[in-house]
Amino acid sequence: MPDSDPTRPRAWTAAASERVQSISAFIDVNDGHLRWLERVADKRIQGGHPPDCPDSCAGKHALYAAEAARRLGIEVPATMPKMGTLLSNEAKWFKALSRAAEAKARRIAKPRTKRRRTAAVRPLTTLQQQAVSLYAKYNGRIIDIAREMGVTHTTVNQHLKAAWRKLPDLAPKKIGPAGKARRLPTDKRGQVDVSDD
Repeated sequence: MPDSDPTRPRAWTAAASERVQSISAFIDVNDGHLRWLERVADKRIQGGHPPDCPDSCAGKHALYAAEAARRLGIEVPATMPKMGTLLSNEAKWFKALSRAAEAKARRIAKPRTKRRRTAAVRPLTTLQQQAVSLYAKYNGRIIDIAREMGVTHTTVNQHLKAAWRKLPDLAPKKIGPAGKARRLPTDKRGQVDVSDD
């Protein structure tokens, strides 16, 4: 079946393979080729012949389509039709190629990463506000804050931690432990040897 067949809409030829620059154009040409294969089968039925016949150009069409598919990053089905492949087998291969192209188009359309929404800072609850104000009043003594609020010291700690997560500027600066205590130097008798120099 020659490539110059006027009934073939946008067939897989060398020129069509080079022209295809996008996945949507690839799908269009592939669908056109599938329509042509259906038309050939219909003409054979109307002529009183069996619909399935060998296509002498099947291998060429498959090579052009596979070349364009690889260039666009589309996964090509493993068993490519060869010269003289039956129309039905050629159509199955081109349908599989269409499915692969559509899957690639869907993957491109959907971004893989989800954007993380920045949560708006929620206002402090009344208990958190009360715990923060009492923290300033009692200079951080949790037991005194708990007595005034009428709750346990664990609950006060929970309210304060939640408030500091919401407003990190209010959180007290953590002061690390002081350096390790070291012994002063001693003389032979065990007396502390501190010179007044």
